Amino acid sequence: MTAYSELAGHFGRIAALSNAVGILQWDSDVMMPKGAAETRAESMALLHVLRHGMVTEPRIGDWLARAEDDATRGAWEKANLREIRRIWTVETALPAALVEASSKAVSACEMRWRQARADSDFAGLLPFLSEVLNLQRKIGQAKGEKLGLPAYDALLNDYEPGGRSAKIDALFDGIDFILLSVSLNPPGKLVSVDRFYFLGEPNINILGNFVGIPAITLSCGLSSQGLPIGLQILGRRGTEATSI
Repeated sequence: MTAYSELAGHFGRIAALSNAVGILQWDSDVMMPKGAAETRAESMALLHVLRHGMVTEPRIGDWLARAEDDATRGAWEKANLREIRRIWTVETALPAALVEASSKAVSACEMRWRQARADSDFAGLLPFLSEVLNLQRKIGQAKGEKLGLPAYDALLNDYEPGGRSAKIDALFDGIDFILLSVSLNPPGKLVSVDRFYFLGEPNINILGNFVGIPAITLSCGLSSQGLPIGLQILGRRGTEATSI
């Protein structure tokens, strides 16, 4: 077998394992009973470590070097090799223990978030979320040292290869405010006042809290059913006074 075919077969198996992890994650999010959370977290962490081990196998470096030296490779194969090298490079920056710890922290935080939402006890979520962020910072620092990048840019590179925070800042230089709906769906009726309810969607409404920018939510009208529709105004960091 050629070095390229060895790589293709190996990363095909890695993709199959990643797909299995995705299916288990979906089941955790949608179907899994609460009592199975601890066992599932252990299983997910083990699978993440196994995947990490497959991606960082020492022989991958040799396969890459030989495959990249093969001048007969076409454009698609060369692009595939670039992506494999990118993945291999950033994964080799991480110790397996950090991969395992991050997986377990994310699982624990997810389960605590569900309980916090049900009990309106978001202060209790803070230690779990803090641990997730702490481990992500360590991951970003490790990847950044490998790539010669700041930690944030190293993490951004996972989702936008070659992306840099300076490029993103330049895109928003001429923007003072961003307007967002508080929900992607029509408002629902409030049938109980026993506890606090999210009337918007957390994945939209927590953006300002996470990135440290001012966010104001205002009522901007009524739906066709006569229910309120919210508008969220996001300003630049440090512009609380002018945003109001």
